[in-house]
Amino acid sequence: MSERMEDLRQILISFLDMEEKKGQVHEVSVGEVAACVRLGKVYPTLAGHRLALRDLTLAIPSGQCTALLGQNGAGKSTTFSMLTGEVRPSSGHICLRNIRARPTDLCKGFISYCPQSDAIDPLLTVRETLKFYCRLRGIQEQDEVIRRTIETFDLTKYRDVRSGLLSGGNKRKLCTAIAFMGRTPLVLLDEPTSGMDPGSRTCVTRGVQRACSSGRGVLLATHALDDARRLAARVALLQAGTLRALAPLHQCLRSISLRQLDGKEVHTRVSEVFRLTAELHAACDIEDFTVNQSSLDQMFLQFAGSSRSRGTELEEQESDPAPPTTAPPTLNCDVSDITAL
Repeated sequence: MSERMEDLRQILISFLDMEEKKGQVHEVSVGEVAACVRLGKVYPTLAGHRLALRDLTLAIPSGQCTALLGQNGAGKSTTFSMLTGEVRPSSGHICLRNIRARPTDLCKGFISYCPQSDAIDPLLTVRETLKFYCRLRGIQEQDEVIRRTIETFDLTKYRDVRSGLLSGGNKRKLCTAIAFMGRTPLVLLDEPTSGMDPGSRTCVTRGVQRACSSGRGVLLATHALDDARRLAARVALLQAGTLRALAPLHQCLRSISLRQLDGKEVHTRVSEVFRLTAELHAACDIEDFTVNQSSLDQMFLQFAGSSRSRGTELEEQESDPAPPTTAPPTLNCDVSDITAL
């Protein structure tokens, strides 16, 4: 009976079987919008050094949103800072369109970025702010681009209001609108829905969906697991600066596995769960039981509570990267390629 209880416990509490695979690295594949390759960052401190990011290899596919999850201090903002060229990595490199990028290449209009803090001029109106960024990106059809952006993010009645007078949620909408306004291949969103009401979050959803449908890659860092569940096709979990999990969202939410003593993974049918539970119900004093599908919240909490446990990884099938070249990526700045949402 104790063996059956252990089997049932393993089935019910397991979310994904994540065996320790030391030394393995997720390689990037040809055709990705951007990729971090063995990226690391160490900050000097009075006591020595503080590791912010360790050996991160993460590809960002085109036409797809990847959610970057993790606790405060896990390394999400550090990753964004290196992708935008604000901070130089201590090790590793960044590839843009399978081409190894120099620090200056990250500032040539390839990336749109919505930072965690509102980066807007409080003296400019909403329309003036959008017009300013249109000029920076060389967009010619500015009036049409601004009109579509304002309508998409429900900022019509605030178009002539100074940005400094907007509410916190509307400021976040404006920052997110700026990131989606140009047709850049890569969009970085750092906590875009922070302070937004449910209606405003719908605007961000529309922006992400349209960006993905046009072939752009989106990297979303958020603590709002509902946003990750609604928008992301893949989930990447950072813990203490290390990538602990990387898998398609549907695989995360549907997988139920049982880890045997020999370390092999055995997928268990839901019918087997009910069979074992029925046997225990007949043999033990069990009044009621439920079987639920694993959720993204459970996965996040499981990793958040395992900071002192062994390292784990989820493998994702990705091919070997193309050899990086030294030429910078070429961007097409024609009006046909720089359009609104």
